[in-house]
Amino acid sequence: MALDLYSKEETPTWKKILFIISIVLTFIVLIIFTYNQFSKIPQKSARISSVNIELAKQGTEEQQKERDYVLEAESKLKEFKKIYDEKVDFDEFFNVFSSWVYPRVAFLSLSIDVSGSKLNIKAQTDTLQSVMQQLILLDAKKDILSYTISNIEVSEGGIVNFDLELNINPELFKKNEQQ
Repeated sequence: MALDLYSKEETPTWKKILFIISIVLTFIVLIIFTYNQFSKIPQKSARISSVNIELAKQGTEEQQKERDYVLEAESKLKEFKKIYDEKVDFDEFFNVFSSWVYPRVAFLSLSIDVSGSKLNIKAQTDTLQSVMQQLILLDAKKDILSYTISNIEVSEGGIVNFDLELNINPELFKKNEQQ
């Protein structure tokens, strides 16, 4: 039995017609897509923009002023919210700070650098021993990362003035999320 490798089977006519119809439909779909993409959609987009501009111009002058006022108020409220969200919360800091003070030491001034987590304090006490007790107290506090004492002056009346610079834990200035 011999096989004929060169004989061709004729494709039915309905398959040929179906193939031609599918190519024509694909071509039509591509033409419609291209027309919409590059002609109709940009036209409609331009029309929508012009309608939006016309709508913005409509209304009485009083309504436009009110709209401008509301939009300005909205922008100011957003700015305020941003500033409020970024504000430092000193509640935790002052609760902890009160435990850092030795009873015989008076803090005369306090400046806080929140971004650097530093405190500059001018203090006064009645004896050098109280200064030493204050330093021992600061050593025991875990929220104080380091400190520097400077400008120690003893006046004729026995009053001791000194400056402290404290590097503290920056977490003391974070907002408490439970509030």
